[in-house]
Formats: sequence, structure tokens, C-alpha cells
Amino acid sequence: MAPPWTSSTKTISKISSNNASVAGFSVPSTFVPPTTPTTISFSPSALAASVARAAASSIASSALIQAISKSTDELVSAIVDDAGTDFAVERSFFHLQDTEKTSLSSRVGAGISDMVCASYGNVWRCLASELITTNSSLGDYLYEGGPASGHGVVLVEAKGSIGKNTTRGTVRSRATSGFTNQVAPHLGSSTSAGTIIYGYAVSSGTNPNSPPTNASIHVTEPFVPASGSGSRQDTDDQPFGVVSQKMALLNYRSVFRLCGGSVIVDAIDQILGPREVEFERQPQRFRRVSAGGRFFIQGI
Repeated sequence: MAPPWTSSTKTISKISSNNASVAGFSVPSTFVPPTTPTTISFSPSALAASVARAAASSIASSALIQAISKSTDELVSAIVDDAGTDFAVERSFFHLQDTEKTSLSSRVGAGISDMVCASYGNVWRCLASELITTNSSLGDYLYEGGPASGHGVVLVEAKGSIGKNTTRGTVRSRATSGFTNQVAPHLGSSTSAGTIIYGYAVSSGTNPNSPPTNASIHVTEPFVPASGSGSRQDTDDQPFGVVSQKMALLNYRSVFRLCGGSVIVDAIDQILGPREVEFERQPQRFRRVSAGGRFFIQGI
């Protein structure tokens, strides 16, 4: 078989991680980080949803977010074989212009990072720049709730690479540099949602050379002393955890913007400020639609 990728489930099993010491920072002894997953499996729609969620964590309009998601979905579908379980990009990727290669690599990397963070049990998400003001390099996203509930927030940097020079070594190197430059300097810092008590740099990549290689993932995270190490926390009793008001509103804003709930988005913007929004109280209607065997709501 050949592209397009339309239905098969892909699995990334080349997942590695390492811990890095951060001068002047220690992971709180009461926080037990979740373990890195050994595999990540996803369908075309699941990857598209993660790319959309990552893109929705911005001030872009619903129309722009949907356009980004749709274009990424169609591009990825055109360069991934539907056969097999490997998430391997075909050589047709090289037919793209350089800026398109970079853009697509970053979007796919953000989507895969989102799925990894979801596997950790992280729940609430927003752009890090929404809650952190800094002139230095900053990770992409902040997560709250789940394992971090009651402790603080988690900072995440997403990296993606698709290219002829991509190897497991370069994927790891990008994670290491991302953690060092964009995550580590902010660990222990305060935000309006709480202290940054942990962080990750999640890097993914694949090489389209013949034969295409399955993607790999590498995660760099802080060193945890033996006294603070442990297995994944059980969050079944409180899956969402406690969340700060602004983080919750930013998260709901992203979700409702993603599904086209423009009236609710404008209402949230009025609460958040200082965005200039002319808001007129009116009902927001939704319809339920079916896609890929699942039901979704869509604003009308």
C-alpha cells in the first residue's frame, strides 16, 4: 500500500528519556513524576486533534486554527503510508519547500508532545507565555492538574524534526538542548497558576530516507533524588485535579474556540482582559456531529 494515511493506527515504540540536574533547583519531595510511556499509539484523527489542541493554545481565531489543523492533517496523510504500524514519513516529504518542511515538522512535533503529556495524566493546558513574562527563551506550554495537582504547574517544550539527517541521536540532542535552554531556567519560578515544579522537553523525529524509519521520541526531564522517585501517581479518584482560575479559563477558551463556540470565547475574553472585545450577551448553540466513530460538538 501507499499514502494516503486514512485509518490505520500507528505506534511509536522507540521512546527514551533522561534526567538532567538543574543547578539551584530540586523537585519537591511530595511530587512523584509519572513514568515515561513505552509506546504511543494514535490514529490520523488523534494526531490531528493533538495538533489542533496545540495550535488552539494561542490567540488565533477558530477559522485559523481549523485551517492549520486541516492542512496538517492533509499533508501528513499524503506522506505517511496507511499500511503497517510505523509512523514513517515517505520520501515525498522532500518535495516540499524548506519552510514547509520546517513548519510541518514543528506542528507534528507539537502534536506528538501533546499526546505524550496526555499519557502523563496532564490535563489543563495553556501557552506558557500567557502566564510567564520573560525576555529569555521559554518552553511552549504549561500544564496543571493530574499528577501536578496541588503541587504547581509543569513547563513543556515541544520539538519536532523530519529530515534526512534525523536520527535517534539528533532527536535526543534536541530534547537536551530544549530542556537546558527553554525549561531549566524557569524551574522553581512562580506564575499566577502556581510554582513551576517540573518540566519536560519532548522531542520527536523521523527520517524519510529509503527505507523510511519509524519515528522516535526522547524526553528530557529534571533529576529526581531517590527519596522523591516513585511510580506513576493514581489520579483515578481525582482525574482533573485542582486548577487555577486563569489556567481553567485559558483552557476552556482554547476548547470552545476549537469547536467554534465564538460567543463563549468572547465572554471568556471579557473576563480575562485586557483583550478588546465587544461582547453582546446572546445564546451559543451547538450541534452534535459524528466523525471517525466518535461524537463531537460544533458551534453554530
